Amino acid sequence: MYTVEGRRRVALALWGSCGLVSNQADIKSVVTGVTSDLTGAASDLTGATSNLTGTTPELTGVTSDLTGVTSDLTGTTPELTGTTSVLMLPGQFLHLR
Repeated sequence: MYTVEGRRRVALALWGSCGLVSNQADIKSVVTGVTSDLTGAASDLTGATSNLTGTTPELTGVTSDLTGVTSDLTGTTPELTGTTSVLMLPGQFLHLR
C-alpha cells in the first residue's frame, strides 16, 4: 500500500527512466532564458523638475499689530452694588394679618 506521496515518487521515477525526460539541459535552458525588453533605458525619467526651487515670497514679513495694548478691560464695574428699592403694589398690604 502506497501513500499519495509514495505513488507520486514511483510515477516520477518510472517517467524519468522511460526516457520521457531525456535531456534535462534543454529544460534548464528554457527556464533560464533571457527575458527581453526589461533592460532597456527608461526614457523621460531623468528630466529636471522645473519650477520647484523658486523662493516662497512674503512669508518672512513681520506680523503687525499683534502686540498692541488691550484697552479698557480693567475698568471698574459701576453701580452693581446698589440697594434694592421697595416694590409694593397697591392693595398688597391688605392681605397681611
